Amino acid sequence: MAIVTTNDRPSLIAQALSAYRRNEPMNLQADESKTFYSTMLCPSWKELHEKRNTAPFMIVFFSQRSCVGKSYVISQKVKSLNLKSSDHFVHVPINTPVVDIDFIVDRFLSVPLSNDLIVFHINISSQAGKDVNTLMFQLLVLRYITTSKGRSFRVRKNHAFLVELPTQLCNTHKTTQLKEVFDWFYFFGEQIRGLNVPFLEIVDEMRVVRPRDEHFINNRLELTKKEFFVWQYLDALDKGLLKTTGNAKDNWNYAKHQDITKPRMDELIQTYSPRAGESLVQLKSFLQFMYKQMIQLYTFLYIKNENATEIQKRKFIPLHEIILSSLVLSAGHIACNLYHSQRNDEDNKEEKEEKRIEEAKDTEEFFLVNLWRHADPPMVLLNQVSISKSAHVNMKQNSLEEDLTQSQTDQSLSLLSMNLDKNRHPHAEEWKLIREKLKWNIYNFEDDLKNKKALIEKHGTYMENEQDQLKKLHLLLQICGGFNSPKEDARKEQVNKIINDNRDYALTFDNILKIVAIFFRVKSGIPVLIMGETVSFFFFFQYIIIYALLLQHV
Repeated sequence: MAIVTTNDRPSLIAQALSAYRRNEPMNLQADESKTFYSTMLCPSWKELHEKRNTAPFMIVFFSQRSCVGKSYVISQKVKSLNLKSSDHFVHVPINTPVVDIDFIVDRFLSVPLSNDLIVFHINISSQAGKDVNTLMFQLLVLRYITTSKGRSFRVRKNHAFLVELPTQLCNTHKTTQLKEVFDWFYFFGEQIRGLNVPFLEIVDEMRVVRPRDEHFINNRLELTKKEFFVWQYLDALDKGLLKTTGNAKDNWNYAKHQDITKPRMDELIQTYSPRAGESLVQLKSFLQFMYKQMIQLYTFLYIKNENATEIQKRKFIPLHEIILSSLVLSAGHIACNLYHSQRNDEDNKEEKEEKRIEEAKDTEEFFLVNLWRHADPPMVLLNQVSISKSAHVNMKQNSLEEDLTQSQTDQSLSLLSMNLDKNRHPHAEEWKLIREKLKWNIYNFEDDLKNKKALIEKHGTYMENEQDQLKKLHLLLQICGGFNSPKEDARKEQVNKIINDNRDYALTFDNILKIVAIFFRVKSGIPVLIMGETVSFFFFFQYIIIYALLLQHV
């Protein structure tokens, strides 16, 4: 008989048993360990699927590279189980250095009390601490967890635990490998492998990686009709089929466009967004982001040949081409950007030192600012409609035809440029012609930055001009669909109220790009990492983010 106590506080029972404590570790032989775990856990996925299991089940998913779609594979596995209802599947994230037992138990207890199969997806992040090992021991060996308030969760034989391990660790400045991950989360280390605990490696078909485990799944690219729509649109752009002629008969029709082959997809992604081709997850994020932009662009009235802007006789602005080109360029940065841990190698020394100086001087810039500060041509964004008029667009719900029918746009766009007059790209020249023709008033962010620096050098401080703040906030609300009314008087009143309620916050070009990037990533269902000063304006514009979340139904 073995007695295991998890009570750190002195107790009469613990004191009485201390006389029989074994100081030397009790190491089980391989066959003893296998026998032990065979009684503690269900041995195979097949038994679970066929509902022949007499003990809870656990499987561990891992990968050698990040962004291979482990969560997607897990979701597909869960679908194959044909659970009684969606309530029988619970996602349990563990993403803090110290495990929040109360939160985790609350997640476990959120499932209905049932004898039917219940699946828990335990998603362990690279930020998680070593006490995950204790948690998993309590969960799968002791089968009992208690909160600080006395609430408890008991593991039953109809429970299945699908554990997703990170690919790297974030507790070091050095680049870590999978070996360090298994060493850190030692409960899933080599000693437990093959002992009735199945491990499944996920391999991304877009990258050449030799599986380290005999049991692996090659996560293949599966495309829907909506994603093929994106490929067709890119193909049309590449072949010059979006030219503006002024003749309605020349409007591009996706339904008549040829199918796109896999080799052609590879060509298009290398031409327009090489970053999206780095991994399966990045490619899916790119396609997802572009789909939600393209269905708005396809129904945008001013790209239609019959509504073309004529500059000279039979000379038209190629609005369709230049808007789509800008959206594609932005997608590579908004949708495909990854957050890598710092690498401790010689090649990165200069870069890291430069970054350290920027952080010390408080001059470090958001990555999109670095990219778009010198962008030529300028960035184009289709203005979003307000939530009261917006139709929900989801990659898995509704058909492409339904999305196009329901798609509603503000039928306006915003142009973001530090200084359009300094841009020399052919598309920038077209925007200058449009500005002259339509009498556009484009905000000059370069002059705004120069004035700010001059005032700081002269007075040591900078007081934001209220009229400039009103213009910037109007621009941001216009882009993100934050206005409650289409009437201009009501919009001015809304802008004035927000400014008056937040006089301690100054809106800059940097912050506008941050909120735009976060908004469109959230709206497209792409994960977002929010940190540092970004949190301040996250609360400032929280209703815009909530709007994006409501559209995503997350």
